Amino acid sequence: MLYSMDKYDSIIIGAGLAGLFLGRELKSRGENVLILEKSKGLGGRIATRRIENLGFDHGAPKLDLSPADKKFLGLNDEGYLMGGMTNLAKKMALDLPIKKETRVMSIHKKSDFELQTDQGDVFHSQKIYLTAPLPQALELLSQSELKSLIPDELKSIEYHKAVMALFTYEGALSSSPEIQAQKPRGLHPEGYILTLGSEESDQWFDHSEEEQSLYLKEKIAGLGSGKIRSFEVKKWRYTVVKKPLDKKFAELTKNLYLVGDAFGGCPLTSARSALSVS
Repeated sequence: MLYSMDKYDSIIIGAGLAGLFLGRELKSRGENVLILEKSKGLGGRIATRRIENLGFDHGAPKLDLSPADKKFLGLNDEGYLMGGMTNLAKKMALDLPIKKETRVMSIHKKSDFELQTDQGDVFHSQKIYLTAPLPQALELLSQSELKSLIPDELKSIEYHKAVMALFTYEGALSSSPEIQAQKPRGLHPEGYILTLGSEESDQWFDHSEEEQSLYLKEKIAGLGSGKIRSFEVKKWRYTVVKKPLDKKFAELTKNLYLVGDAFGGCPLTSARSALSVS
């Protein structure tokens, strides 16, 4: 089995964009690496939701990369991936050792690092990279003796939230910066995403799904005279960092790193953060 070994050179917590970039880089150097991901899927906010068996990009819809990087990753000139951004995460994950649906519960510093998971697994590693959104990473560290290592500047990092409607629509919709059509990227031909602004999302995030649905449907009704055919509410607790840190990563103690979009502020900078720490 791939995971029969319990000792690694590096363990990466989180299989979002930063974790996948970092995993590929470390593996290319010959390191024995393992990525642990608490979710069923890969890519974090590089996310495609399927409705009626057709896609909706409800995370980061594109990446602003160099022409060479876009070509390597299969993105078009605008930074989009035809068929859904989740395909990018799947491509990056090829040949990487990833254990999904595995939540790390604690990290302990001994002669190396010892990680315990919710499935009862125990892993040891010389180096640990936490790539999850910073509040989640700090919460994990707070559950062990490592909490004393967390500097105050990291505790104050906040993220904008996002509340959105994924819907299909019969009829014409007025152009709006809140609306994102899915058809141009080979996704759902009648699919749209309406995302509330940062202040609205913060305001509505903790409301019931019924209340969120009513509010979102009212906004859609104001943009056209057609008919909503299907409708779902999606939420992201962590989207964009409000005030990103002016550094590329943080090393809390020797070989224990915090990596990701807190160090720059967006999914793209999370990849740069990952590559800088490697």
